Amino acid sequence: MKTRYRLLQISLLPACWLFLTAAAQAQFSYSLAYSNGVPVAATLTAYSGAGGVVSIPATFNPGGGDLPVTTIGDGTTNATDVVFGSDSEVTGVTLPAGVTSIGMQAFWNCASLTNLTLPNTLTNIGYDAFDGCIGLTNLTLPAGLGTIGDLAFLDCSGLTNVVLPSGLTSVGNSAFEFCTALTGVTIPASVTNLGASAFSDCNLFSFTIPAGVTTIADGLLDGNANLTNVVLGGPITSVGASAFESCASLPGLSLPPGVVSIGDLAFAGCLNLASFTIPAGVTNIGNSEFQGDVALTNVSIPASVTSIGTQAFSQCSGLPSLILPPGVTNIGSHAFDSCIGLTNLAIPASVAAIGAAAFTSSSVAGVFFLGNAPAAGDFLFAADGNNPTAYYLPGTTGWSNTYAADPAVPALAWNPVLQAGGTNHSVQAGTFRFLITGTPTIPIVVQASTNLARGPWVPLQSLTITNGSVWFGDPQWASYRTRFYRVSSPP
Repeated sequence: MKTRYRLLQISLLPACWLFLTAAAQAQFSYSLAYSNGVPVAATLTAYSGAGGVVSIPATFNPGGGDLPVTTIGDGTTNATDVVFGSDSEVTGVTLPAGVTSIGMQAFWNCASLTNLTLPNTLTNIGYDAFDGCIGLTNLTLPAGLGTIGDLAFLDCSGLTNVVLPSGLTSVGNSAFEFCTALTGVTIPASVTNLGASAFSDCNLFSFTIPAGVTTIADGLLDGNANLTNVVLGGPITSVGASAFESCASLPGLSLPPGVVSIGDLAFAGCLNLASFTIPAGVTNIGNSEFQGDVALTNVSIPASVTSIGTQAFSQCSGLPSLILPPGVTNIGSHAFDSCIGLTNLAIPASVAAIGAAAFTSSSVAGVFFLGNAPAAGDFLFAADGNNPTAYYLPGTTGWSNTYAADPAVPALAWNPVLQAGGTNHSVQAGTFRFLITGTPTIPIVVQASTNLARGPWVPLQSLTITNGSVWFGDPQWASYRTRFYRVSSPP
């Protein structure tokens, strides 16, 4: 009997232990990972508990020994992948040491979650893992984390602060998009990839792109209306579409010379953008690239640019002038639509086509063509209140008395000539005068310089050749040992 008693006592203790473990484990479901047919690790695939604060066990015993829990969520595309779903009352979660990955949608729309503790063993946060976790306000990601997946924290609208670890290398597409309360984030120097729309529609005030990131992705900071400062840590080669769209408070951004591409809408809706220099090497100004930038008064376009896209400068109402480089071949439709501050524009001889409504609803009074008449789309100057005139140079072809078959747009030869011989120049009452002839009503600007070869040329007076000729007078001529004169079109 004594021997039986001892045997019974020994067998009951493991049975009681197994019963308690089963009760504790019942709220969790797992799948197993195998190596050579032997289970080596467990993945938490479902939670069915009452909610509240949850501590995930570090191990799972399917029978035959404890297995480490290494993954939360199985990372497939099934709707059942959600471990802590939108119907969960979970308010806090602690992941054990040993977990290396959080899978797809593991905490999707877990709106009650306010506290999250992640282990330093974690290396990857997967696709859509915490999408819609609106209760999260502060987030410190562990030191071992290397990758944040696409949409990982999408629409975490309560998130105000995120601390990213120094070893992080990649932030996925839309990873923090629509985190509308997020006001600041520091990107560590180890990061080499910032995905498309990674921080779109947040509330950031300042942002530093680390030196290892060479491409600014599409929509990276789109919709950050309070963003006033962007620091580029290293060489950038391209700026993606909508990268800074609707960054309404951004006053400017200095792009490095290595940039060769700027995408469509890249700076559209930057209402405070006042000045911008497009780097040499960029060949195309994209569609709607600066659309709606009402404060823009100065844009420097390099000689490398050959094309200006549709609506590129549409609604840039503060833009008073623009110098197009001699290599531009195409101006897109609506390119300068509603540029009410733009009064004159010179079209390079290289331009072969101008799209429909390119200058509609603008204030352009004179367009000065330096080459043959370009092909023109319909309604080029529609609703332009200044009754514009097209001016062309002698010797160019394709011109008639109107431009683009539009009777409202007269075309005139711009042919001023400085008449310096005989009685065509004189000094009267201390003023040096000379005669300028040309087509009646063409506008000119008289400029002067003391150095014919190097300039600079200083504008002295704007004139109109009213009846085929006009006199110009310079009362300051005697103050210079030598002074040269020339005429140009208005700026």
